[in-house]
Order: sequence, then C-alpha cells, then structure tokens
Amino acid sequence: MKNNYIRLITNSPLTFKLIKKILLLSVTMIVLSVSVQLRLQYKSNIKEINQYLESITETHVPAITESVYNINERLIYYQLKGMQSLDFISYVEIRENRGGKIFVSSAGEISREEIKKEYPLIYTSSTDKVTSLGSLLVSVSYKEIYKRLYHKAILTLLVNILIILLLSIFLFILVEKTITRHIYNIAYYTEGISLSNLNKKLILKRKILPETKEDEFSLLVQSINEMRMRLAEEVSIRKKNQQEKENLREQFNQSQKLESIGRLAGGVAHDLNNLLTPIVIYSEMIGNQFDKGSEYKGFSEGIQEAGLKAKNLIAQLLTFSKNSPRDYRSEDLNRIIEGFEKLLRRTILENIQLKTSLSPDSMMIIADKNQLEQVIMNLAINAQDAMPTGGVLSLETKAVLLDETFTKIHTDIEPGHYIRLAVSDTGCGISEEQQKHIFEPFYTTKGDAGTGLGLSTVYGIVKQHKGSIWLYSEKNKGTTFKIYFPVTEIVSVKEEEKQYPPQENGFETILLVEDNQQVRDLTLMILEDNEYTVFSAKDSMEALEILKERKETIDLILTDVILPDLNGKELYERASQMRREIKVIYMSGYTDDIITFQQEGIINFIHKPFTRKKLIRKLKEVLSQPLEI
Repeated sequence: MKNNYIRLITNSPLTFKLIKKILLLSVTMIVLSVSVQLRLQYKSNIKEINQYLESITETHVPAITESVYNINERLIYYQLKGMQSLDFISYVEIRENRGGKIFVSSAGEISREEIKKEYPLIYTSSTDKVTSLGSLLVSVSYKEIYKRLYHKAILTLLVNILIILLLSIFLFILVEKTITRHIYNIAYYTEGISLSNLNKKLILKRKILPETKEDEFSLLVQSINEMRMRLAEEVSIRKKNQQEKENLREQFNQSQKLESIGRLAGGVAHDLNNLLTPIVIYSEMIGNQFDKGSEYKGFSEGIQEAGLKAKNLIAQLLTFSKNSPRDYRSEDLNRIIEGFEKLLRRTILENIQLKTSLSPDSMMIIADKNQLEQVIMNLAINAQDAMPTGGVLSLETKAVLLDETFTKIHTDIEPGHYIRLAVSDTGCGISEEQQKHIFEPFYTTKGDAGTGLGLSTVYGIVKQHKGSIWLYSEKNKGTTFKIYFPVTEIVSVKEEEKQYPPQENGFETILLVEDNQQVRDLTLMILEDNEYTVFSAKDSMEALEILKERKETIDLILTDVILPDLNGKELYERASQMRREIKVIYMSGYTDDIITFQQEGIINFIHKPFTRKKLIRKLKEVLSQPLEI
C-alpha cells in the first residue's frame, strides 16, 4: 500500500506540485489567521488587566486601608492572598508607615520583569482626620498570558495542520482519480498515435456523462478523436492523391509517347504522300498504254495497288496519333454492332461464344462507322487470342452519367452523359506491368505474332471521337475494355452526299500551284492531256502575278495547301478578291489539313496521293457546281 502511494506521488509530479502549493498557501493562511486571533486575544487580556488595576482603588484599597488601620494582620494576609490568586497578579505588598516605622506585609514573589503599580492607603476618621497609613504595591506579570496564548497557538496550528494534511491527501487522491490518470491515458494514447495506427479510438475509463453535462475531458477526448479521424481521412486522401499522381504520370507518359510518334508520323505523311502521288499516277498512266490482260498491264496495276496500300498504311499509322481523316455521322451504336455481328461471328473461332447485351435506350453518337467497326474487330481479335481454348466474348452498350468522382480518377474525360461500349472476355487476362504499355504503338504481348498496332489504333480512334478507353483486367480472370463516347450533335456531312452533274468537256482554264516540281509536272501533264488550259506556279506569289498579268478567264485554282510563302487558303482569299468568279480545289498530303477541312465542311479538297481518274472527277465535280458569291 505504501509503495502504491509512493508510485502515485512520483508518477504525479504535477498533482504533487499543485497540492504542495495548496498546502503552503493553506498553512500561510492559517498562520496569518492564528496570528490575528492571538493578537486580538492579547489585546483583550491587556484590556482586562488594565480594567482590573483601575478597579482596585474602589474594590480593594478601602478594605485593606481599614485592616491596616486596625492592624488586623490575619485579615490583611487573606486580602492579599485573594488578590494574588489572579493569574496576572504575581506579587502584592503593603508598606505601612506609623510614626516613622515601616510595616511590610506581602504575598507572592517579586520579579524584575513585572509591571508594578502603587496605590496610597489613606484613612479618614469620623472626625474627618486624614492619616497616611502607607501604600499598596501590586505587581502584574504577563507570563501566564503569554503561556496561554502560546499553548493556544500551538494547539490551533496542530489541529489546522492535521486538517490540512488530511485534506491534502484527500485532494491528491481526488485529483489523481479524476484528472491525473486521465491526463496520463491521453498522453499515452497520443504518444502511440502513428499514421499506420489511426483506427484505435481514445476511450477514458470514467463515468459516462450526459451530453448536456459534458466536461472538459469529454470535449478533449472528442477533439482528439475528431483529430484522429481527420488524420485518417488526410492519410487516405494523400494515398489517393499519390495514386492519382502516379496514374496521371503514367497517362502523361503514355500520351507523350503517342503524341511524339504522332508528330513524327504526321510530319512525314506529307512527304510520303507527295512521293506516292507520282507512283500511283505514273503506274495508272503506264497501265493505260497496254491492253487488258497484258503482262505489263498487270505490272502497272501491281505498282498502283502497292502505292494505294502504302497510302492506307500511312492512314493506319496516323490513327493512334489523332491525325487521321475521319468521316463523322450521327450513328446508332446498337445498329453498328447489329450490322457487324454477322461478320464478327464468322471471324472469331467457333469455340468462342459471342454475347451481345444492347441497351434499349438511344445509343446515338457522332462517329465514323468504319472506324468503330475497326475498334470492335481489333478488340475481338485480341479477346480471341486471349482464349485459345474457348470462352465468352461479350459486347454491351449502356447510357451512363459520369460524375466528378469518376472523372477525378479518370482524368482524361469530363463529367457528363456518355454511351459506354464494354468489350469483355473470359481469357487469361493482362498483367499489371503489361497494362502500363498496352496502348503504346508497336507494343505487343503476342511476341512475333503481333504487330503492336491493334490497341494503339483503337486508342487513337477513341481519342479522335473525343472519348475515353479504360482497361480492367486480372490474371486468369479475363479482360474488359470500357469505351465512353460523348453524346453530341452531328457536325459534318459526307462529301458523297453533295452530288453535281459532271461536265463532259475539259475546256476550262486552271491555275496549278504546287511547290513539289515532280507533282507539279505530273499534274500539269494530266490536265493538259484532258484538254484543260493550264498555268502553273511554284508558289503563291507567282500565282498572284499570273492572275494579275493574264487577262484570260481562269476558272479554277488547283493549289497545294502547304506552300513556301502564303498557304493555299490565303492564296485563294487574295485571288477571289481579284477574280470573284474563280473556284478552288485544295490538295494536301498533310493529315492535319484533311482533318481541318472536314471539320470546316470544305469538300473542294483532294487527298494526296490521288489517281488520275480521281483528280479529273474532282475537277469536273467542282467546275459543275454553281458559283457562290
């Protein structure tokens, strides 16, 4: 028990310090209180003594004077003893003076520290004769008063100190039970808090108070628990933000790779198409020199076919870089899947079951039908390769609303209404490491059997449609590609929808503007062979000089978009100010020009490389159009 109290004191220095100060303050107050009481008691005793000394003249002096006059020693003795019986009267003496003779009668002992007071003894006879008999000497001692005050002070102090001591012990235990131990519990709890241990709640072992009577500890515990919850939430948010940063970094790296390759492919597309243009046209012209069935006719057609395939290969490489031309229409995604389903069933292996779950809601989106079919086919082929022993391939459509919570995680898409196409398989799945590179061009999980362009093409087409694609896969549990297409209004019209009756004869005058000499010479030859009058220029400035100097009617400008000085559109703007009736056809092998013209609804455009027939058909079509002024 003793050890418990010692441990209690040593473990509660703050409480001990508090009680010590309370004890010191209490003792000080008691000492002051006792001092005041003793002082008042002392003054009261002194006053009582003075009052007694003043009353002696009336109460004792007459009787003693009578006894001395009659020389009654016995009576004098008892009178003096009666006075000396008082605590503060230490000595009483009578000095009698008769006929020069002194008679002394005393009681008690004389002390030097005493205060002496003398009273005269004068006797008056019946005849009014006054006789001096001597004097009464009274000595007063304060020793007894001091002694009583001292004993009283000691007793009072001891009693009060005992009371304070017991009260201090009680207060110490009370403070320890109600405050100190809770402070230690809170200290131990907060000391043990860490970011990995925020789920443990602080609970003090104390009587539960009603909410209307909550004390400081209740508020403190509530504050600490709320702080713990905020810390836990903050840790969760930080982990989430860190994960989002890593996802954003991966997305950024992916986007950078795609954009770098896209810029490279887009940059060389123009030059490649310029090189392919004479190959296609020359092969066509050579083939026209031979009869059908001729061996050389087959050679020329093979060259032309190879050139057109090269053109298509360039378009495919540009798909994932957002730089391929598109033919947007308002399409029903369900109808596209239904129309493509038969071909898809014939393409995939027989041991794979094809399931479609199409939403009854409207699935109208702005899309290029051929490109969407290419997306479905590429995903289906990949799913087939992931299920060599058979499985289930599922296609599902659904209208969804993406909120801010979804878009915070999937940062490449905005909140709003979307049409979701989900393509799922029950195959072997894709590892986490492979998922990081799955949309990169030329990256394949199939070894030498894969080209690495399938999923990159899918990614590019989805991005061209302002959509988003996400991969969900686990090893041996299958894979799901979720594609989100925005719901928007139709923005363009197919070129083939505008038809004009072609003219029969090529008698018009054409201004040809092309900076590539080989393409310019070849195009000039085609136009002249078709009986067009042609002026050629290597840049915009030369073309404007021709328009200024020549007085002949020039019906149409056939111009490349990219020129050394002014571009094709700027050239036509200046030319139309000089000759309001002039028309234009733009040529370009640069893919961005194709996209821009499609977005702006410009149909007087021909894509390099083109064939001789396509060029003449486009010329006759544009020249047949009514002039818009």
